[in-house]
Amino acid sequence: MVYDCGSCMVKYVLCGFNFIIFIAGTIVLGVGIWLLVDMSSFIGLLKVVPADKLETFISPTFIQQVTYVLIGIGAFMFLVSFMGYCGALKESQCMLTLYGIMLIVIILVEITAGILAAIYKSKVKMSTILLLIPLNWVI
Repeated sequence: MVYDCGSCMVKYVLCGFNFIIFIAGTIVLGVGIWLLVDMSSFIGLLKVVPADKLETFISPTFIQQVTYVLIGIGAFMFLVSFMGYCGALKESQCMLTLYGIMLIVIILVEITAGILAAIYKSKVKMSTILLLIPLNWVI
């Protein structure tokens, strides 16, 4: 295949951005696994959170939910960026097609989340307010 300066530059810019997202996904996945394995050291790091809101953040169910969300998001970021990086570097049509399909799925999920947030705005606001109220006030 004949390369000009523009296509070569696009190839390496795509590789660069996907490598950065690959590293970020690895970090998010690592933090999620760290939380799953050692929850107590994370609770020790929460000294910066004000004491009245600390009860919400150190409940085991909240930390466990955040852990699984971080692992899921990190693994998905890892997979998508790997497809983009390797597909661009090796010029694999299959990997680049999968990468494009995954990006379309991400865009559709973001649009759906935005529409649902607009429709259920009052419920989202109320649940956010309840999250910030200390647990002893609710009970």
